[in-house]
Amino acid sequence: MKKARIICLAFVLALTLGDVVSAQSPVFTGNCDVTRISYTATDSASNAVVSTTFSDVPNTVSNFIVDVGGCARIDFSASIASESQKPLIFRVLFDQNAAVVIVPAEIRFDPASEDHHFSASFILPLDDGLGAGYHNVRIQWRSSEPRAVRISKTSVVTTHN
Repeated sequence: MKKARIICLAFVLALTLGDVVSAQSPVFTGNCDVTRISYTATDSASNAVVSTTFSDVPNTVSNFIVDVGGCARIDFSASIASESQKPLIFRVLFDQNAAVVIVPAEIRFDPASEDHHFSASFILPLDDGLGAGYHNVRIQWRSSEPRAVRISKTSVVTTHN
């Protein structure tokens, strides 16, 4: 009887741990033909206030037209200066729809431990891929506390078909 309880407990524990493991983010893999790039880039500097909710990073909205559906890669870079050493969180918003899967969902920039020039790549996988037509991507940011930031030399390059 004691052995049956141990086996039952081990089974329940395995099921519980299985739920914890399955709660991890999925891994996306794939490939697609990309033949075009669309971009927004500037050397100019902007003073901005980053809030605790996501808002657009200045000069980082990129519009493009897709002939045939597929995936896309979004590359973002900028020089960032701030007196606060708290991290900034960046994401890509595709077609102004936060429900569209972008991988990674967010990227953390920690000015206390990193260079002032930041770059990141995001993928719009085939699972939620582009349909033919007009699209836009925008880089957004937020912080744990509102603060002033100076951002310059921004570029957003979208590779698509």
